[in-house]
Amino acid sequence: MEQVRRAMAAARKAVLVSYLATSILGLIGGQVWRGRPGLIAALVAAAIGAVLCLATMAVNYYGVKYPDYIAPALGGGMLLKLVALAVGLCLSRRFVCIDTVVLGITLTVMIVVTMFAETVALVRSRIAYVDPKAQLAPTLEGEDR
Repeated sequence: MEQVRRAMAAARKAVLVSYLATSILGLIGGQVWRGRPGLIAALVAAAIGAVLCLATMAVNYYGVKYPDYIAPALGGGMLLKLVALAVGLCLSRRFVCIDTVVLGITLTVMIVVTMFAETVALVRSRIAYVDPKAQLAPTLEGEDR
C-alpha cells in the first residue's frame, strides 16, 4: 500500500506542476496572440483549471484512501473535466470580453497535459501488484478455501 501512496503523491505533484506550466504558457500565449481578450480568456481558463487541478488531486487522494472505489472516482474526474470544458466555452460565448479560441485551446491543452502527466507519473512508479480484498473475491456456497 505504501507503493500506491508514493505513486499517487508523485501523480499529484505532476498534475500540479503541469497545471502551473500550462497556465503560465496560456497566459503568455493569450496575451501575445490575441491581446487583452486573450489574456482575460487565459485567466478564466487558469481559474477553471485550478478547480480541475483540485478535483484531480481530491480524486487521487480518494483513490488512495478508498481503493475499492478508484474506478468510479476516475470516471467522475473525467466527467468533471468535460463539464468544466463545456462551462468554460459557454462562459466565453456569454461574455464578449473572453476570447473563445484562447479559452478552448488553453483548457483543452491543460486537460490533456495534466492527464498525460498523471499517467506518466503512475507508470513510472512501477507498482508491483494490487491485492484485492478477500471480500471482493467470488465464493460459492459450501466451497472451502
